[in-house]
Amino acid sequence: MIPKSADDFLARVQRRDLLQRWDNMAEISVETSEELRDTPGVIASLFTELAMNGVSVLEHSSVDEPPRIGDKSQRQAEYIPYDIFIIEERNATKAYEALQRLREA
Repeated sequence: MIPKSADDFLARVQRRDLLQRWDNMAEISVETSEELRDTPGVIASLFTELAMNGVSVLEHSSVDEPPRIGDKSQRQAEYIPYDIFIIEERNATKAYEALQRLREA
């Protein structure tokens, strides 16, 4: 059975299996590319931009998401690379705006 909420999930987890719990977190997902990932300093510039705007990254992960079913784009057969930043929820707007400015530069 799939938990319907975080509290439902936590009720099912054994206390000894729970290493840490954070509340009020947000996720910012940035679609990247293999070319960007292979370019030295690109991911560091994302971290730097967030830090310069007072946003601490609590967790980061680079993932490749499979194509969406029904996606008719030319990249349909390719996996889409994302970088995911976990931040405090109160900084979500600030983080989004900082990364958006970086994108437009």
